[in-house]
Amino acid sequence: MIHDFAALQECEEKAFLRNTIQYDQNNNFLATIRHEALYAAFVLTKENFDKNNIILDNIDNLQKLPESLHLWNNNTYHAVKTKNGELYSYGMCLFNKFCGFNKIIINSSLNKKSIHEINNAIYNYYNKDNKKYYEALTNLEKQLFIFTSVSKYTPSIDIEEMAELKDEETTRLFQQLPNNNIKLGYHIVEALTNRCFNKMDEDSSLYKLFKSGSRFSRAQLARSAIAISYSADADNVVIPRPIKTSLLEGLTEDQYFRVAPATRKSIKDKSKHTPSSGYLER
Repeated sequence: MIHDFAALQECEEKAFLRNTIQYDQNNNFLATIRHEALYAAFVLTKENFDKNNIILDNIDNLQKLPESLHLWNNNTYHAVKTKNGELYSYGMCLFNKFCGFNKIIINSSLNKKSIHEINNAIYNYYNKDNKKYYEALTNLEKQLFIFTSVSKYTPSIDIEEMAELKDEETTRLFQQLPNNNIKLGYHIVEALTNRCFNKMDEDSSLYKLFKSGSRFSRAQLARSAIAISYSADADNVVIPRPIKTSLLEGLTEDQYFRVAPATRKSIKDKSKHTPSSGYLER
């Protein structure tokens, strides 16, 4: 309990989020965009666009960039020409506008692995002012949520598309995964999983959710739609008999009870190894 002014001042200096930007152990930012906002950032910053279709010309300040639902839906990947003669997609310009910038600062595709670029760009743009940084980040996330809520780029998961990731030939090859040869099995699983991911439609929501890192990790999508493959038991020892089906296809009783100890261990480990500060941050 805060019982005096000194304790209140210490709390504000050391625990108040506005006074704390980065983690103590590394340079990563405490606050950043996640999930649907990250998905929207990935959609807007796609680098391939139609450079021959210039919809806006002589743009000297991104804060004057016109917006409408029609532009969001139909011109995201058409070209905008700046006053300096540079070409960017309307989506890229829109994202930089959402960041509060008056010019293009972020000009490459963004996903979970490159998300620190957004934080650094905003923080430096506002001269490392903590208050302005958090205000800009909050506004960015709000704008991105609005974009995914009202535009045609609303994320959705198509179960049929997930089911079609694995064709009949790949299914047959998964059924031949070896028992008692885990190392070889892992190489086969990796190759077959890459084969499935490479056939994904780049215009689909599933592809964008996966590539942006907003929802699916590689392992999560593989286990959900391709195959669970090899799992560890409660003692973290890999079970030599692989699960050759995915969660989408369903498990037999035998498969369910084989994978259950690993699932229970994962839940327990997450609870055990997440420190109190981690729950406080969440």
